[in-house]
Amino acid sequence: MLFTLIGLVISIFLALVTFPSYCGRRLAIQTSKELCCASSMVSTLVKGLVARKHDGSKEPEGQPLPTVSEVSARLLKEDNCRAGEQRWFREEATYLKLFNLSSTRCAVKPKCLGCAQDEVTRLSRSAVVVSQIIWGCDQRMSAATDNFLLEPIRPLLGGLAEHLQRSAVELDRCLHGVVDTGPAVEATGETLEAMLYLNAKFDESRTKLLFTRTWAPKGQKMDSTHMIEVLSSGGGVGVHEAIHAINVFIEDWVSV
Repeated sequence: MLFTLIGLVISIFLALVTFPSYCGRRLAIQTSKELCCASSMVSTLVKGLVARKHDGSKEPEGQPLPTVSEVSARLLKEDNCRAGEQRWFREEATYLKLFNLSSTRCAVKPKCLGCAQDEVTRLSRSAVVVSQIIWGCDQRMSAATDNFLLEPIRPLLGGLAEHLQRSAVELDRCLHGVVDTGPAVEATGETLEAMLYLNAKFDESRTKLLFTRTWAPKGQKMDSTHMIEVLSSGGGVGVHEAIHAINVFIEDWVSV
């Protein structure tokens, strides 16, 4: 009887230590899912904006931009799942710390994962804002706006989307196993650098337009004031809003 009891205690202890279902582990995985979902949505939206033609059409095989409701529904689902894993996370992390155990079982420590939860929520909200603004910008953009505002930064937008996807992949690795965090930090830094370069190029193009006295699409000449009015009514403001929304999302991404 004594040996049976001792064996039972040892079995329970080994089950808790070796094959536990920790809240921290589940939270890390769900956080990764939400981050990947947000980055995938934003990358898809940015690539969709890049793929549009001057007349607003897209290639036959091109996928339509996800709507605001689609983005919101997916992110809300992931956010609710993540919130459900936070209930006992801090208590669990505190108790396991006494035994020098990590509840996350990945490269991200429990303390860092807990501190990042509010930032992940803010990131998801930023992704919804990006979807709303880019979708509206794509619908209202005129050929002139596409040619004079979007075309100069089109390659940079595509590059930014690629950097964001790579950063998401590296961050996903860090949240799924004990790996070197160096590649994730490097990929995130490259994403931020791509965004800063995009901002600089967009400001350069905008300044060049504002200080151009004449503008001649299809042989017509207009003064700069008229040009601004045309761009504003043809989605020019939407492009500015889209760049700003993407910039805010990247800032939140770097914060996470």
